[in-house]
Amino acid sequence: MQLSPGLAVHLRGLADELLVRDVPGVTLSRAERELLATAVSAANDCFYCMDSHGAFASELLHREAAGGVDALVDGIKSGKSYGVGAKTSALLGVARTVQRHPRSLTRQHVEHALEAGATNEDIQLAVLIASAFSMYNRMVDGLRARNAGEPRCVL
Repeated sequence: MQLSPGLAVHLRGLADELLVRDVPGVTLSRAERELLATAVSAANDCFYCMDSHGAFASELLHREAAGGVDALVDGIKSGKSYGVGAKTSALLGVARTVQRHPRSLTRQHVEHALEAGATNEDIQLAVLIASAFSMYNRMVDGLRARNAGEPRCVL
């Protein structure tokens, strides 16, 4: 982000648009969006993003007085969807498919998400989160971002 303050504004802005801002037609909560970012980051083995977005999702879910939050987030990190509703589970499937191989996303994935209660806008947002976080994960790993307590890595 220090390389170009102008670029940093746009990268942060994209993340805010995807994870924070209200979007007409989107029914996903902020916590659900963070879970999608966590799932994609975990699938990309980007531990920095997986842990930071997982921690943020955990905090948001704890604030909602949700039960079993730690197990839920740990499950998301390990590729599972236990403990989330049908809509979020279907959207996690969409996001993980896009992360893995975008062209393998099928009409059946979309129909499954719609039947589970997702809107078209939810599905589009899941695809955008998966795409953006695949890019962010590569930037973070390429620049060797460290997790807390991790020794400094010099290229």
